Amino acid sequence: MLGLLTLLIGQIGCPSPQEHADPRPPRVPRTCLPLEPGQPVAPLSRLMKNAVNPSLSALTLLLFRDRRSPDDESRCEEIAALADRLSDCFLVARTEYNLDRLDRSEFDTFAAIGSHAAQALSNAAHQRQASSQQHWFLHLKEACSGCHSRYRVVHPPAASPPLVEKEPAQ
Repeated sequence: MLGLLTLLIGQIGCPSPQEHADPRPPRVPRTCLPLEPGQPVAPLSRLMKNAVNPSLSALTLLLFRDRRSPDDESRCEEIAALADRLSDCFLVARTEYNLDRLDRSEFDTFAAIGSHAAQALSNAAHQRQASSQQHWFLHLKEACSGCHSRYRVVHPPAASPPLVEKEPAQ
């Protein structure tokens, strides 16, 4: 609960994603889609594996490793499209996780915060504001971390073969 409160307080001080006029037409609801066509997105574990995690990885590469100019139009369009997909995925996640009423409320709040941060990231990308893109991406990661610390099921690591040391070179 403290993590959720911290996330909410952190977002209060941030400018609204609607602070600047959105240069796009009104957002049309779309379906959360995986990056690889034909992959299912439900239940929640598949949603994370096939849509959310690959989108976050692609965003990380675009925001922090891409060599194009931060205001490059195609780069910003890619970021916006991935962020829009993530925003939708957070909304889908709310329907795919069965929890009791108290936990449901907290999970829905995490999903709403994630969706909001992803939409703000999309807006920043359309406005070609690199610092805002990184800012909202960090809020997105905070929402993910908070939700994972509360809800992620940790499985023991799979048994791996013992490491074989190489013989020292002569």
